[in-house]
Amino acid sequence: MSKNYSHNLNLGWKNKSDSTRTLLFNANLGLTNTNEEDLSIAKVYSAGNLINNLESQAQLNREELKGNGAFTYMKRGKGAFRLFTAGATAGFATGLSNNDRLNLTHYLGSTVPLIDDQFRDNTT
Repeated sequence: MSKNYSHNLNLGWKNKSDSTRTLLFNANLGLTNTNEEDLSIAKVYSAGNLINNLESQAQLNREELKGNGAFTYMKRGKGAFRLFTAGATAGFATGLSNNDRLNLTHYLGSTVPLIDDQFRDNTT
């Protein structure tokens, strides 16, 4: 089962205070949330007899926040510099994710399963 939610916000602003100057601002912000779950079972048979059994469970959760912005100033002039433009941009991204995996292996003749439990937590 997988769920993925994404939300985006875009902004734009323009100010033409007079016929020679223009200010522009553009920005966007995005939020993503993902959840995934997986279950699988594998069985091995030999001559119709069950030899071993593997059950694997996995879960992934991820959240990410990203954004950027740009500011531009334009000035019309005369002579050699007919148009002067200056700008600045900035951006960021941050994320959190964790993975949880559990493997249970049952071997023929053993009453205790072999357990492999893994967890990973990431921050960016």
